[in-house]
Amino acid sequence: MRPRKLARFLLDSTAGFAKILTRNRICILNYHRILRPGQRMEDVQFDSGTYSGSEVDFNRHLDVIQDYGRVLTADEFLDVIDGKIRSPKNSVFLTFDDGYEDNYSVAYRLLRERKLTATFFVPTERLMNRTLEWWDLIAYFVKKTPKDKLVLRRVEAEIDIGVDRKKAISRLLTMVKNKRASTAAVVEDLAEEAGVEYPNAQDQDREILSPAQVKEMLEGGMGIGAHGHSHRILSHLSVDDQRQEITTSKKILENVLGDRVTMLSYPVGGAGHYSEATKQIVKEAGFRCAFNFQAKRWLVDPKNLDRYDINRVGVLSPSDRRLRALLGGLP
Repeated sequence: MRPRKLARFLLDSTAGFAKILTRNRICILNYHRILRPGQRMEDVQFDSGTYSGSEVDFNRHLDVIQDYGRVLTADEFLDVIDGKIRSPKNSVFLTFDDGYEDNYSVAYRLLRERKLTATFFVPTERLMNRTLEWWDLIAYFVKKTPKDKLVLRRVEAEIDIGVDRKKAISRLLTMVKNKRASTAAVVEDLAEEAGVEYPNAQDQDREILSPAQVKEMLEGGMGIGAHGHSHRILSHLSVDDQRQEITTSKKILENVLGDRVTMLSYPVGGAGHYSEATKQIVKEAGFRCAFNFQAKRWLVDPKNLDRYDINRVGVLSPSDRRLRALLGGLP
């Protein structure tokens, strides 16, 4: 065979082989928040870094996803990783973290209109107590403070606010995620240093899914999973405290739903935010799988995965072109 024909043969064969190898793999996408109709990013009081765009953007994302392939239900995903069924070609599994109200009023509504499903991972302390967690409160205090500089004892840091408050929030959140200081103590320290009152109960309540909404979503075909109780970073806790976080979240959700909860996503979910001990606790608690928040791989191979450390790709941009480029670049 001539060199040019040989090169073309090898190229075509490699491409074909790659498609065979990846045909039954799954792309797992993760969202957190969608802007409500009429809501603008500049008006967001809390952490704006959790949004993946507007209702219009999410609708466009769903167009791209449906053009790409098949969206799996929670039960189908579990059946695939259990080896009971084969994953359809170009499968996508949609997930949402943190239990925000717009998951119901925007995402759930749009998914239902298309007869699609997603799995929503809900931290149970906010669900029952109606209070926001540390990252939203940190963003709120930084946005509201009149000061240009904050000195925080708990994380041993001096934060320059200046004109770029978004950058200051990002820096502070990164510090909290990487240090073992109590998140509740950091929030108290920041509130005092910033000189800002906590957001009122009504403003916090309207941001959070209600137990009734979570149950309705399950009955409407969505998957519901655990996301810890207080959303504390599990690897920062003792083994006993990790077990308490994980088992409490499962028990509360199962009481709310009247059904078993078999999936969990790790709070924050980055490398170092959970451990082998965490994974063992999750398994012993009766969960069938658990998800991280790391784009180590675009595609998950159901036949070759750690079911307690499953990779997800975060959808962090409103651009449907970026999502199309991601999915379009997959075999």
